[in-house]
Amino acid sequence: MTSLRTSQALAVFFTGIALTGVAAANPPTFDKSQAVAGPRADAGTGLCGSVTHFLAAQPLSQKADAAALADKPSTDSMVLDRTSRLFGNINFRNGQTNTGGDFTLPTYPDAILPYSRDAAAMPMGTDSNLVVRLRGYLNIPAALTGKVISFGVNCDDFCSLQIGKTAVVPMADERISARVIRQASFKDPGLYPVELLYYQNGSTAFLEWSRSDVAVQECPNDICLTSLTDPVMYQSNFKLVAATELYSSIVGQNSACQECGAAGTSCAAGSYCGDGICQQCNTADHCGSSCQACPATARTCSASGQCIACTADAQCSSGSSCDVASGTCKTPTGTDNPSYTGGTGCTFSQSAAAAAQASGMLGGGALLLLGLLGRRRRAQKRS
Repeated sequence: MTSLRTSQALAVFFTGIALTGVAAANPPTFDKSQAVAGPRADAGTGLCGSVTHFLAAQPLSQKADAAALADKPSTDSMVLDRTSRLFGNINFRNGQTNTGGDFTLPTYPDAILPYSRDAAAMPMGTDSNLVVRLRGYLNIPAALTGKVISFGVNCDDFCSLQIGKTAVVPMADERISARVIRQASFKDPGLYPVELLYYQNGSTAFLEWSRSDVAVQECPNDICLTSLTDPVMYQSNFKLVAATELYSSIVGQNSACQECGAAGTSCAAGSYCGDGICQQCNTADHCGSSCQACPATARTCSASGQCIACTADAQCSSGSSCDVASGTCKTPTGTDNPSYTGGTGCTFSQSAAAAAQASGMLGGGALLLLGLLGRRRRAQKRS
């Protein structure tokens, strides 16, 4: 019996090694044309999320139906309630004691789903009939480019993951497999739009989003039976996507998390609809109270909503420096040092030439004075 168990353990171990580093034939590839901006250096705080508690005529079974509910205005008769805010921990579950998942306590802190039958839920609800839509941006630094990485989702009842316009995980359905692994490759660093859509009809509920820095083999028919936290099968490669990697707006933070794009929705003055979220007009493409696009010569939107050329010297061409007060790049107009131009002479700046001329005039005056003094002394000796 011991020998059999040892053989089984070794089989699982070598299976885990085989799964790591194996790239799919054609994983989706993303480049800077699909990013909305370069990578951010500051830490993110999470994604914008709207959670809709709906009146169910019958259980949801299709992604399109969940998206349609998320798009309905709060005044629609099917919308019992809705809450929108920042979510940093994409490790949701409801309060039922038998709720499963891979990233569980005590190692991984949970986030209680809104409308759960749990005292910690904000707001509290019935553990049923939820649609969650998370939108924002995933930051891809240079360290994650030029290779294949893997994303993992695990959910009950249903979830999907979209990056840019690409459905990286078209669906994970607990009736088939709650757990799905999909690979992707990023050619360029940048800030990439993401959307997670989730729904739950009743009973237990969870939603987990994780990432591996290396390629992990996708499961046959997208049916993954082993926990993503299994240290043997997956070599502890999967980690929850951290809030610091996620952003609610292209610039700054978007605490309001107001969704837009659906019929009957609009954004307030001084903001625009970007990737399904109302965002402040503080980018080069949407700048200031009028949300104007900045011209090619001034592609930075200042804190005061003005299109400027620079905020630092690095944004100016070689030999120029940034005048921060005006937001313009300036080149020095002259120098007082002579420069050799070839041949037998030197060229001087205008100020240097003027100084030399003044110096020559003073030297000539001094010589004339000395000559007059000498003549006066010789005349005194003769007398």
